[in-house]
This record gives sequence, structure tokens and C-alpha cells, in this order.
Amino acid sequence: MKIAALILLIAVIFCQGVSAGYSVQENITVETPRISFAELVDWVLEEEIMEKLGKIDLGPAPGKGEKRRFSRQYLEYLLRRENIDFAGWEVPGRVNVKTDLVEIRGKELEERIAELLGEEIKGVIVEFPRGIEGVFHPRGEVLVKLEWRGNLRIPGSNTITAVLSSEGLEWEKFRVPVFLDREVQVYRVINDLPGNQELNPDFLRKEYSRESDLPRDFIGTENSLEGFRARRELETGTILCSFHLEEIPLVERGEEITILFNSTDFSISVPGKTMEDGKNGEIIRVRNLFNGEIIQGKIKSEKIIEIDI
Repeated sequence: MKIAALILLIAVIFCQGVSAGYSVQENITVETPRISFAELVDWVLEEEIMEKLGKIDLGPAPGKGEKRRFSRQYLEYLLRRENIDFAGWEVPGRVNVKTDLVEIRGKELEERIAELLGEEIKGVIVEFPRGIEGVFHPRGEVLVKLEWRGNLRIPGSNTITAVLSSEGLEWEKFRVPVFLDREVQVYRVINDLPGNQELNPDFLRKEYSRESDLPRDFIGTENSLEGFRARRELETGTILCSFHLEEIPLVERGEEITILFNSTDFSISVPGKTMEDGKNGEIIRVRNLFNGEIIQGKIKSEKIIEIDI
């Protein structure tokens, strides 16, 4: 008789559990970036109801030191809206929700941001002048995406935006000051270089330097120095810049050349002397040594000045 009564009591309790089935917790800690109604429920028996609850989105999970609060009236409104029978449910007057957060340290964020910028900009050096504070986020994988407007200044100070997302949802968005630089290969003078000296390896060395430490008009080693000379004397240690150089003229002042007078019917050549330096194709002044007249002609080659008549 006692056994039968015990079995009957268990059956009654089980049936009551099915009819009630749900207890909404007063204090809950979630692990995801958004809160679903299903996470508020203490225990369930019916999979169909649980699936419906999982589709009710209560919005973003709270951040560090924060709580989200939901009133019984609001939760019951959501249940009625979804046509869920909540008769017999235990729903407290107010539900408090916080998030189980873990910290991604500032140094780790710096490394990930530098890596992402390195994938975008070959050889970039990334510095964080103000550092980055750690960010708390829900457990699980966190993705970092970078955003910026226009072109980044290299070298120079920039501000980029870091967007952290978890489970495909944006969690945190903040601005990060960064200083961007890069190493470039340049020419350094290793022996005093006289003015008008044609450039050659005896006077120069290739070396790497940070671009922010260089003069604005530095010459990178990807540029050929063939056909150039020093505009003035350069001391040992000087970083070679474009304003240090000039193109070697094809003819120099005082050279004896041939002046070629061309017409459609004939050509006449006379000896001459250049009055100034000039490169191929330039117009320079020359003196006709036959009659002493100073005229202008076009440099045709190293020893020929051409004049059309």
C-alpha cells in the first residue's frame, strides 16, 4: 500500500512538472554576445517550447560591470506574443542578466592589429603611442576587423577603428591611434664625394633605415644612379637625396663641337664651341668659330649641335 502511494505521488509530481515545466531564473549569467529567452529558463521538458524560446532575442548581452534587467510584465508580454502558454510558470518580478566575460589583453590586441595591418601593407612597422587597454568579451573566438578612411600616412600618425565580433555579432568598436612606418633601403655616402663627381660604388653604401628618420627627398635603392653626378660636395654619412644630384650633361661648357646647319636641300658643318652645359635634345648657346657669332642649336649627340635653317 505504501509503495502504491509513493508511485502515485511521483506520478503527480511528474505531471505537475510537465504542466509547469519551466522556471525563469532571477539571476542568470550568459556566455553569448546576445541574450535569448531560452537562456533564462532553469530547466525544460519540451523540446518544441525550448526551440521557440531560443528564437526570442532579448538584445545584446551586458558589458563588463553591467547588468540587463527584465521585468516579469515584459517577459510575459514576449511569451504571449509568441503564443506560448506560460500558465504555471515561475517568473520572478525582475530578472537580472550579466555576461560571463574574459579579457583579451591590450598587448594581444596590439599584436593582432599589427598583424592585420601587415597583411594589408607590405613591410609596415606599427607602433601604438598610447597603448591599448584590454577588452572584455564573451567566451569563444573573437574576430578583429580594422576600418579607416582614405589613405594611411606612412610614415605618420593615423587613427583606425577596431571592430571586435563574437559569433558573427559585433561586440566592441573603438578607435586606436597608431604610428605607421617602414624600412627602406637608401644610399649613404661613405667617402667625401666631390662636387661634379660621377656616382660610383666607391663613394656609396646601401643600407636600411626607417623612413621617418630620413629626409623627405631621399633616394631609394630601387632608383638607378646611372647618368647622375653630385651637384655639390657631399660629406661622409650623408643620405643621398634628389636635390644632391644632377644629370650628367651630354656636352659641357667650353667643349669643341660641330655645328650642323640643315635645310631641305643641303647641310653645312662648321666648328663651334659650347657656351653652356646641356643634355641630349636641349637647346643651348654655341659660338660659331668660323665667324664668332653666338647662336642657339639643339644637342643631337655628344659632338653635334644641330640648327635648322
